[in-house]
Amino acid sequence: MRKTALFAAVCAALTLAGCDGGSSPAGAGAGSSEGSSSTVSEATAREKALTLARQNGMAVELQLPGLIIEAVQELRPRYQKQLNQHLDSIVCGLGLEPEKKAEARQVIEKEIGEIIIPGMELGIFATGEQADFNAACLASIWAASMLPMNGWPSADEGMAKWGATQLGIAVGTSQGMAPIANSLSKMPGATVDELKAKARELLTLNANNLRQQLGETVRGIAARDGEVSLDLTGSGPAPIHFTLAEMDYQRGANGSLVSRHGMSLYGNGYLEGARYTVEAVMSSGATMTRNSTSTASADNTNTTNVKAEARTQ
Repeated sequence: MRKTALFAAVCAALTLAGCDGGSSPAGAGAGSSEGSSSTVSEATAREKALTLARQNGMAVELQLPGLIIEAVQELRPRYQKQLNQHLDSIVCGLGLEPEKKAEARQVIEKEIGEIIIPGMELGIFATGEQADFNAACLASIWAASMLPMNGWPSADEGMAKWGATQLGIAVGTSQGMAPIANSLSKMPGATVDELKAKARELLTLNANNLRQQLGETVRGIAARDGEVSLDLTGSGPAPIHFTLAEMDYQRGANGSLVSRHGMSLYGNGYLEGARYTVEAVMSSGATMTRNSTSTASADNTNTTNVKAEARTQ
C-alpha cells in the first residue's frame, strides 16, 4: 500500500479531529510558559566564541524565520524518512485529544505491520505528550503557510472563506513564531545547531498555548470572510491576492505575504512587522573552549503540502 493511502486509512479508522479534512475543534488547554533566559555564564561564553569566530571569518548574520522553520520540521513524524500530510493530521488531532494516543498507536502499528519503537520513526506515537503533538502540528502548519502557490485552488467553502482562513493562518503563524525569534535574537555567538535546538525547545515548551492562540486567530479572521475583496484580475502583485479591511494578503512564489496598513507584517523575513536576525557561529571550532554539546541539525527535507486550515482551529 502506498504511504499516502496507508496513513489516510489510519485517519479514516480514528475519530480524531482534523482527520476528516474538516475544521478541528478549539485548541487545547494552557501549556507551560517560556523558559528562563540564558545564564550570565552562557552569554559570556557565547560572546567570547563570537569574538573568536569573527576573527576567523566564521560569524554570519542569520535570518531567524527561515532557521526556525527548518529547525522545527525535525519535530514532525516521518515514515520511511518521508513526511506525510496524514501523519500531520494525526498528530494535530492528538494535540487536541491526547487521550487517544494509545488507540492511534495501535491502529498505526496494525497498518504498517510493525511495532513503533521509541526514539525511532513514528516514535512520537509511543512516547509523545500533548505538547509534543501540538509542536509537531504547528511545525507542519508554519511550513505550509510559507509554501508557494501559483493560483487559486478550488475550494468547496468558497474563495473568500478559503482566503480569510489562509490569512488567519499566516497571522497566527506570525504571532507564534515572533516570540521564539525574539528569544533566539538574544543569543549572539551561539552555533547554528544550538539555535535550532533552542527553537525546537521553545516551540515544544509553549506548544499548547500557541496551538490554542493559532486556533483563536484563525477562527476570528475566517469569520470575517464577508469583508474579503478578491483580486481576480490576474494583474495583481501575486497569483493569489485579496484584501480584508486593513490587511493585504498575497500568495505566490514567495509563500504568504501579509501587510497591514501598507506595512509588512509577515513573510519575506518579517514576523509581526519586524525582522529578527542573530549573529551566529558557523563552526564549532570557534567554541572548543565551551563546555557544551550541539544538537544535530534538522533534516533539510521538502515539506509536504498540507491542508493546514483543517488543523489550526
